[in-house]
Amino acid sequence: MKKLFTILLLSACLLSLATSGVCVAEVAPYYVVNTAGITLANSMALYADVDGSPADFVACYIPPTYYFQSAGTIKGDYTLVTYNNAYLWVKTTDISSKASVAPTDKPIEGNNAYYSKDIAIAPQIIADEGTIKVFYNTSLTDDSTGRKRILAEDVTGGVKFIGLNEIGGKMYYYVTVVTSGESYTGFIDPACTDTADLTFASIPQHPNSIVVPDDVPTVDNPTIQEPASNNLVRNVLIGVICVLCVIIVFLIFKPTKKAN
Repeated sequence: MKKLFTILLLSACLLSLATSGVCVAEVAPYYVVNTAGITLANSMALYADVDGSPADFVACYIPPTYYFQSAGTIKGDYTLVTYNNAYLWVKTTDISSKASVAPTDKPIEGNNAYYSKDIAIAPQIIADEGTIKVFYNTSLTDDSTGRKRILAEDVTGGVKFIGLNEIGGKMYYYVTVVTSGESYTGFIDPACTDTADLTFASIPQHPNSIVVPDDVPTVDNPTIQEPASNNLVRNVLIGVICVLCVIIVFLIFKPTKKAN
């Protein structure tokens, strides 16, 4: 009876170790916006985050063929996601109708998943010590509560591009402007930048969506190496499981002394 109890106990330990090894690294899934012509109508709307809740206006759009990552938080009809290093909200129904879970055989880690662009303040704005207006919402209200005026000379951290939005028939950039003391996220007029001609029509398809003909030699995507820490944990678990298996076999077949 004692031997049976020992075997059952060791088996339970083996099972718990095996299941814990499966859960070592759980990553939030990536989604890809369904392939279509790269237009505003085919893109995925992102809503600004205001104190942890979705705003009532669209901040920018994810172009078709590009990716976003779920942050795992759901509030009402919206799901929190990350895009271009910003936390924004997506309508949950849009995820199911306009996107799909990203295939695992494509390299989409980090900034390669997003459409990004290096932009800077236009040279003439800097030379004239001009003012950049960062509007907080799509109403583009030009008052102290609807925008922030920033001197070009105070922009020390640059302009971090997040996405595009068409407002009143004109394209605006949704960005974060970084100064020495603060950062301000909102819409700016492209005329303030050195990249004033960026539109949805000029955005290329994501490289992952471009189909290479079968008769053209292809280069395999580089294998993404697992972190060394995960390999160490896995090796330790395998070693422990092997030792416990040997102990179980020994206990099962260990000869017992018979009473004379």
